[in-house]
Amino acid sequence: MEEKHHLTPRFLLERFSDKGRIVMSDRSLRRHLPTSVERAGKIGRYYELSETPSVPVSLLATAIADLDSDPRIRDAILDIRGDVVSLRPNGLEKFIGYVEAKSAPCVSRCAKEGPPTIDGDRAQERFWLASLIALQAVRGESFRERLNEVMRAQLRERISAERHNWAQRWRQAAPEWQDRDDNEVIEYLFHSLDELTLGKMAPLGEMLPMAFNEIGPRLFGGIWRVLAFGRPDVLTSDEGVGLWGRPDRDTHRHPLAIATADSIYFPLDCRHTLQMLYANAPVDEGQFVGADAKLRHSNNSVASAAYRWIFSHPGSAVLSELRIERRPRLGREEVVSEEWQTGGRAIIRFFRS
Repeated sequence: MEEKHHLTPRFLLERFSDKGRIVMSDRSLRRHLPTSVERAGKIGRYYELSETPSVPVSLLATAIADLDSDPRIRDAILDIRGDVVSLRPNGLEKFIGYVEAKSAPCVSRCAKEGPPTIDGDRAQERFWLASLIALQAVRGESFRERLNEVMRAQLRERISAERHNWAQRWRQAAPEWQDRDDNEVIEYLFHSLDELTLGKMAPLGEMLPMAFNEIGPRLFGGIWRVLAFGRPDVLTSDEGVGLWGRPDRDTHRHPLAIATADSIYFPLDCRHTLQMLYANAPVDEGQFVGADAKLRHSNNSVASAAYRWIFSHPGSAVLSELRIERRPRLGREEVVSEEWQTGGRAIIRFFRS
């Protein structure tokens, strides 16, 4: 297993580089670090799993069917036992690498020839591109942070609804709290929740089913437009997917979500970005010359989504023009409990159903 892992696929970073060099800027735009693609945006052992999550085979059916064409690769990544599939200890890294390898030529062709259509001989390209974009939306640090936030909120709601029961359970578990009243116990529990993190196992365990079953199909069925620009001014980030909403949108009442954004941007290289809209948008698919406003929409949304790093071509001159907003909350995230054969598991949904 690699000691350090890229959050943004290396093949994508290469497309924003000049002879293997790229500029890495932090969200504050105070630091701009010219570096190599090899070193850009890496985190130590990011995809290493201390235990392997199990999910029903049906949740990864399409990807597994493709892997079946090469049993050696399939068996190196997955452990399939009956109706349940588990990742092998280094399977997540290999699975992500497999998706990247399948989608890399699709990204290149999409930038050159325009987006693949839903049907026809390029439909499989569209599937792998949608899968890559969905995977990119959930693989980063922001996804882990949001999942922790939602789990804390869920626990807070449960504690509030059954204050006395929770206080009693805590007093039984911690004898030194026997003489404390309910209010003191609940206040302590709420304070403790602020420090609670689920680590990386829970988010990574939910990542693949969510990407392939929920986000990917929605992206696949949308309207895709490749926007081309004359200068190498398209940016990407350690999240790599940007959500854009109209300026008059009330984001408190109508939060930006992967399924409700007015536009979703996925930069393909330093001169092309893929704009995705949902099926009711009154526009056509295809490849178009990008207007300056679309370049700003793509760059600002992708940079604002960054957890820490923004990546740009060394010849780009747009960093000073960025307007970086708070990282978007991906809608009213709802935790839904589903009983799988492997037991109860919480799935976070990034869109309203």
